[in-house]
Amino acid sequence: MNKNKKVAVVLCVIIMVIGSLASLFLVSLPSIPLLQVEANEEDDTTAYNVEKKINVKKPLFYVDCREIGLELDKKKRKNNLNNQTLEEALQAFCIAQEHYMEGELEEAIALYKKSLFLFKKSNEPLGEAYSLLYISEINKKLDRYKTAFETAEQALLLFKSLKRPKEEALALVEIGHVHYHTNNYQTAHKYYDQAIPIFKKIKKLKEQAYALRYKADAERMRGHLKEAEDLYWNALKMSRKVFDSLNEAYILVGFGRLRKYQGAPRKSREDYNRALTLFKQVGDRIGEAKALLAIADLESSLGNYNKARFNYDESLNIYSFVKNRRGQARVFLKKGYLEARLGNYKQARYFYNSALELALKIGEKLIQAQIFLNLASLEGELTNYSQAQIFLKKSREILDIIQDIKSDGRYYLISGRLNYLMEYFPEARESYQKALGYFSKIQARRGESYTYLGLAEVEFFKNNYDICRVYYEKAYKLLEEGEDPYGKAFALSGLGDLERYTSNPKQALKHYEKSLEIFRNLRNNLCLAKVLRRLAMIQYNLCNYEASYSMFDRSIFLLKQLRNFKEASRGLTIKGSIEKIWGRAEHAQNIYREALKLAKLSQDQWTEAFALEEAADLVFSAGNPHEARQIYEKALKMFNGSEERLGQVIVLNKLAELYRLIDDYSGSLQLCQKALSIAKSIHYTLGEAETQLLIGEVERLANHYAKSKSAYDQALALFKKVSNLRGESKVLRGLGDLEYYLSHNDLSRQYYEKAFLLSKEIGERQTEGRSLLGLARLDLSQGHIGPARVNCNQSLLIFREINYAWGKVGALRTLGNIEDYNDHNGEAANSYKQSLSLSEKIGDKKEASFSLLGLGFLYSYQDSFEEAGLALNKAFELAKEINDILGQTIVLRLLGHLKNKLENFKEAKVLYKSSLNLARQVGDLLGEIKAFKALGNLERRLEEYKASILFLNNALSLARQINNQNEEAKIWLCLGRTLKKQGNYNEARQAFYQSLHLFKQLDDSWSEATVWGNIGNLERDFGHYPKAYTAYEKALDFFKYRENKLDESHVIMNLGILNQITNRLDASIANYSTALDYAKKVKNIRLQATILLHLGDLEKKLGHLERTQFLYKQSFSLFKRDKRTKGQAQAYGRLAQLWHCRSPDLAQKYLTKAIASYEQIGLIKEQQALSTIIKGMSCR
Repeated sequence: MNKNKKVAVVLCVIIMVIGSLASLFLVSLPSIPLLQVEANEEDDTTAYNVEKKINVKKPLFYVDCREIGLELDKKKRKNNLNNQTLEEALQAFCIAQEHYMEGELEEAIALYKKSLFLFKKSNEPLGEAYSLLYISEINKKLDRYKTAFETAEQALLLFKSLKRPKEEALALVEIGHVHYHTNNYQTAHKYYDQAIPIFKKIKKLKEQAYALRYKADAERMRGHLKEAEDLYWNALKMSRKVFDSLNEAYILVGFGRLRKYQGAPRKSREDYNRALTLFKQVGDRIGEAKALLAIADLESSLGNYNKARFNYDESLNIYSFVKNRRGQARVFLKKGYLEARLGNYKQARYFYNSALELALKIGEKLIQAQIFLNLASLEGELTNYSQAQIFLKKSREILDIIQDIKSDGRYYLISGRLNYLMEYFPEARESYQKALGYFSKIQARRGESYTYLGLAEVEFFKNNYDICRVYYEKAYKLLEEGEDPYGKAFALSGLGDLERYTSNPKQALKHYEKSLEIFRNLRNNLCLAKVLRRLAMIQYNLCNYEASYSMFDRSIFLLKQLRNFKEASRGLTIKGSIEKIWGRAEHAQNIYREALKLAKLSQDQWTEAFALEEAADLVFSAGNPHEARQIYEKALKMFNGSEERLGQVIVLNKLAELYRLIDDYSGSLQLCQKALSIAKSIHYTLGEAETQLLIGEVERLANHYAKSKSAYDQALALFKKVSNLRGESKVLRGLGDLEYYLSHNDLSRQYYEKAFLLSKEIGERQTEGRSLLGLARLDLSQGHIGPARVNCNQSLLIFREINYAWGKVGALRTLGNIEDYNDHNGEAANSYKQSLSLSEKIGDKKEASFSLLGLGFLYSYQDSFEEAGLALNKAFELAKEINDILGQTIVLRLLGHLKNKLENFKEAKVLYKSSLNLARQVGDLLGEIKAFKALGNLERRLEEYKASILFLNNALSLARQINNQNEEAKIWLCLGRTLKKQGNYNEARQAFYQSLHLFKQLDDSWSEATVWGNIGNLERDFGHYPKAYTAYEKALDFFKYRENKLDESHVIMNLGILNQITNRLDASIANYSTALDYAKKVKNIRLQATILLHLGDLEKKLGHLERTQFLYKQSFSLFKRDKRTKGQAQAYGRLAQLWHCRSPDLAQKYLTKAIASYEQIGLIKEQQALSTIIKGMSCR
């Protein structure tokens, strides 16, 4: 076979794989994960840059120079020394450290060398050792690895001689890093292995966790993925144990890289995103940029190029903001690769040149070498061989200086490729063999695999088929282990060529089909339009949206060329639906417009109806149900006219969903039954499943929980039957809602989490958002405020991205609940009002009712009782209008709370009992618990302690039944308060500590603080003053980390009472003043009045009678303004006691008013107690 024929034989294969094969010979390849990461992965223990004025992270061995100074000072005093040289050494060390932390590495290293000389002159080995360690670290950053190794070794010997195990282990880690950076992972591993037992022995868990991570990184780079995974897990557990969020974030990045190598992109993405969140929390911008870069690499490797570009740009923005030019250069390098792989060579050159300009400015040799290698590969693929050789030579000059084994391997890999393209086959073979030697030395499996592919190509052109087969099979095996689809596809194509040329056509076909399948999924090939469209539709129904979208794109392109407008319109309609699922509403709308235009050109009624009903979804989701209804009905009429029954089912279900969301449950169910009947008659299983799902949703909202569960179960079985993951995720989310309403919290969480993971995996954004919102509500109900806020914000972000109005309403309302819980009253009111406005706009009365509930509760908390009553009564009217029993139970209970606050106790009791009865009617156990708890608290106020305990025990029994620890903890708190009022110290104390124990388990520090405040009150009232002080201090310790100061003010006020009792009057006055200031700030009238009452007591104790009378009267005025009859009675009682001896007539007048006030609200025991006090007073 002559050379021209040989070229023709493989031309097809070369064209097919030009993207991935060309990318093989570019450094930093997102489509080849292991090679890309090996080329660009940094030491994540410190920032890795050589430019000035950039903050550098502290290395693991970081020690403040002041600590060294203190230690040396002790030594000087002990030995009575006065060493001026030593002081100069320490000063040089401290200044060097300042330069180091500012990224001024050359200045720092010069000073560290000075401190080294002076410490040595002063015979101070500790200072010498630390100076050496920093010199090693800086040399490592400056790519001076030999010097870095030598100085770290010297430091190690000194620390050993000083018998300082921690520092010895740190030096071992530093030596390991040097070997890691020179790609000697096995040697690095050995040094980390020596350090870990030392850290373990001296119980330095944080340092041990870091060393475990470094060892895991080394194992991963060696290709020992299972060992790396185990090490990462151990490091993660240990970091969490010591609350080291920064190390946890870097571990997650390592996990993400590991998952990527293992072919688990979803898990990889999750790990990267979790790392990104942690980096943001700890304020590590460089870490944030690295995580975004890793995400971009992942998305690029999956063919999600726009997502990759977005994340590259986000990473670049951060690097630019912090002026980290090395980071910027790395991003430009990767962006250049991406564009080169997509054939955008002009753009690729621009990015490479941008990266090169930065790398040259900062003197970053390794990046310069990588850029030149990429440019050499790019020019070679464009047949600009002379320019390619120039770039290759430049890279070689740099690599000879820095001596990086991995880059040496890449150099020969690209050299082999260039020789192959120029048909210098012996030279190509020689270069590939050298590359293989380098990659094998450092166990870079991906590099080995692509070298084998290059060698196979050479042997194929030389007709050495047996050798060629060996190379392809070796490559395929390595690529399969590393889950590299691009390389596998190329290897399969090569094997197909080989089998065809050796007369094995059937085997060749199998290889080609496998290869074609991979290239199709990665958008690397075009097939016949109709076949692609059918494949795309199958992928769409299986929720493989990326693959589906790609296939539709290619099929539509060909269909338009063929002027087949009907098929093109249908393809565009589903493509628009994918855009809608991804949340790109504007893109979807443009595509639907084009689909409708082509449908009209095709004059096919079914096609036009199909485009119409899908376009109506956007209108509906944006919160325009009436307009959407008109479009759906138009589409239904067209489907009816074409006798297309499948289309009828689709539109009927969408109309049913619309009716559900505007609270017309009866109308929705009628449409569902009609759709279900048609779906069954045509054996349309998917349509039947979607209808059952809708029935489950409607029945749940109508509080028919058994019917809802039955419909959900049927829907889930049907979706599984047709392998529709999108439907499965929706059912799981619905079941989560159902179990949440039934207070089955554990089961609810399981369903929500399954729904979230599945919807996230398949890109079902709306269900992902709704699952997160469900988890937020569940977390809030259990007191997990942090997770609740995170999940709620994330859900709101998703709903805004996809423009889903109903989701935004629910997320805003839930956010209001969270802000309300945190006492962010302004923010809470704003969220509730936004939710209310949007729900009224879209006609969702149920959500409007819930938003009003939130506002009512908030106004009540702020003592704005008139506004609270208006909001709650309006909410009740809406709940009744749509027959929302669950909503009515909540409103009745909150109205009861309002009446309770206004001391209308009889009305409050009636409302609580009405709420209880309704909750029982619909099986709302959580509603029952809360009603019983409310009744128990009310009876305590009425001093009916036995009744209070009975109600609270009923609540406790139900809370245990549904395993609701949050409610159980709250009930124990209420029981403690009742038992305290009853005078039962021991049982009250037990109840409070049981509540405390449960809140600790829930990690609810907010409520822990509240319990400690109550324990303080208990101990104070029973005369255990030291215990009371301890309890109040613990409460205040928790409160100081909270934004809500209202509860803290109550504790400070109670501490003032305690200080008053124990005659610490100055402290008491300070306490009252602090509490009063905050009460005024938040305009809490009741708290102001109560504090003034206690201040009056204190002034009375000091004998300041006029001041006392003034404070009592001021307190009375505030209680009256706040409509607090009990408070007024207390103020009257205080005034009666004040004037008992000085003016009996005036005292009697006040006493009469106090008694009348107590009688008015039914507090007979309080009245009797006051009378007893007055009678027992002596006027001597």
